[in-house]
Amino acid sequence: MMNCFKFRFFILFFVPVLAWFIFAPSVFAADPKPTIRDGGYVAKYVDQTIPDPIIIKAGETRSVKIRFKNIGTKSWVRGGKHVSAYTEVPRDRNSVFFGSNWVGPKQTALMEPSVVAPGEIGTLSIDLVAPNKVGTYTEDFYLAAENITWIKGGYFFLKINVLSNGEGDNELGIKNNDTKNIGDQRTEIINDVVVGGIEGPMLKAKKAMLSKSKINAVGGEQLKLVVGFINEGNVKWDKYALIANRPELASVGSDLLTFADESWESNSVIKEENKIVDPKGLFREIIYFRAPRERGIHTFTISPMANGKVLAASVDVVVTVTEDAPSHYEEPVFKNTVEVKQIEPKLKNEPRIRVGVAKNPVELGEVFRFRPLDDAMNIFDGEILRGVLDNKVMGYVKANADGSYYFKGGDIEFTTNQYLRAAPQNNPHATFLTLNYSRRVSWRGSMDFNIYRGALEYRKTADGKDNYYFINDLLFEDYVAGIAEASNGSPIEFLKAQSVVARSYAYYIQQFSNKHDERFFDVVATTGDQLYLGYNNEGIAPNYISAAKDTRGYMVTYDGDVVITPYFGHSNGKTKSWQSVWGGTAKPWLVPVVTEYDSGRAQYGHGVGMSQRDAAIRADKEGVDFIELLKHYYTGVELEVFYK
Repeated sequence: MMNCFKFRFFILFFVPVLAWFIFAPSVFAADPKPTIRDGGYVAKYVDQTIPDPIIIKAGETRSVKIRFKNIGTKSWVRGGKHVSAYTEVPRDRNSVFFGSNWVGPKQTALMEPSVVAPGEIGTLSIDLVAPNKVGTYTEDFYLAAENITWIKGGYFFLKINVLSNGEGDNELGIKNNDTKNIGDQRTEIINDVVVGGIEGPMLKAKKAMLSKSKINAVGGEQLKLVVGFINEGNVKWDKYALIANRPELASVGSDLLTFADESWESNSVIKEENKIVDPKGLFREIIYFRAPRERGIHTFTISPMANGKVLAASVDVVVTVTEDAPSHYEEPVFKNTVEVKQIEPKLKNEPRIRVGVAKNPVELGEVFRFRPLDDAMNIFDGEILRGVLDNKVMGYVKANADGSYYFKGGDIEFTTNQYLRAAPQNNPHATFLTLNYSRRVSWRGSMDFNIYRGALEYRKTADGKDNYYFINDLLFEDYVAGIAEASNGSPIEFLKAQSVVARSYAYYIQQFSNKHDERFFDVVATTGDQLYLGYNNEGIAPNYISAAKDTRGYMVTYDGDVVITPYFGHSNGKTKSWQSVWGGTAKPWLVPVVTEYDSGRAQYGHGVGMSQRDAAIRADKEGVDFIELLKHYYTGVELEVFYK
């Protein structure tokens, strides 16, 4: 499998219920392949201070800092071995963005600090001086250790929009009365949202601009944004306001958090203006807000209110609080403020799920071997505890022709007519290894996916087919982390959407379907439901794991109930309804929607729900977040947190 860098992504799509396939968009160029002369020099891109595309007015300078983690075995040091970046595609060209801190027109400034040891993070600061020619540029670079080697994983690029520096431009580089010439994630014009009836007076809003979509800050830090909305309805706005959400709690038991700044009208009202906005008119506001006081990742949502009604258009800013606010920081207090009641999760605890990993993993009468890796396991004869299998000690289970089971491990040995269960003694996330059951996936290389979290069961089905299953019983989030339905190199908001639909699909099947009941599990580990590879998937898909953690407990609901969320590879420009593909009762959240980035392609997959290709490209090109992605493909749904 190809693990691409930043947004040059390779998407591996799998289709629940049907089949899996591999898709590689041809619109992205391949990474350059310089000669790596020393394998001890390896880098991994971490992040950058200004997201792509970087917007600069012609002739002006902007600095961007890019962080890389040293994941090799050699330190990056100054003194003839310093690390910097050279221009690529073509190599050693003179960059039109050559800035004052560069070593030369082909070579950026040096990596800071002077020594970056293995496991540490270095920062590359690049001053970009915009040329006079307006347009969109892509600047390609590759890291090198001077006089030693190119650095493996050191390819990166910057997308840069150079805007006119003419008179009358505002601070975002948008000419007055012209917002539709901007198409980047900093200043967005996205789909219409309608509030009100189809006929007659109608309040209708459209997102117009957002100066930043991601911010890193210390808790309590004051932050600045420029936001704007367009009146797309046929009703004049006599007054308008900007409304804010409450952040999610960063920790269980903490007090309510807030984005509120002293300049706000209340905890939820950012600004009110008695100004008229005519149809097709734009309003633009500079606002201030505070980073929530607790460390974590929070989404700041800003919605417009016109003529006393909150409209369904909004903009989201992901605020990463890198450290808690200072102890002396106090959130602002407003007079006559009504506290917003926090909605309690629907489930008290995280649920478990049972996965049918393998049918007849060994022949009848042969021994199935497993070994706990980081916690002892309680061994059960059905529901009866027979003893404890110590960590690292081999366990053996055999199904006999007469329907009985034999187990031996450590000082435990017994035969039973029940079933065999082995569960972690202390840590529910602990792992175990299966030794003589091999599971490989061709596009994942030679890796054997044979490590799983949670509990193991070995039991015969009740469907009269005399099959035995190796079942993995584990916590829901551990299951979601083991699902391999998309490439790790896909855009992060798409990966968040993918984790939510994977979680929702599994929970729906568990709660409302009985198709696996006679086999004693909820879902299969194949694309008959969703491809589940267990613990090993976590190591090769860190971006997906991060996305799943960011959306922990989120599920898709319609009228308050979790719904089935099928997804597939790509459409021919429009998705299909549930009824048109599988018949039965219509599902109002699964109706045809436009998938513009699939236009002109042949359909691959059943066509119902989320097109993975369209969603990934939409997230990349439009900067759309996972909530908006899901609401596009699943009509009329909401996202709810079912457990913390």
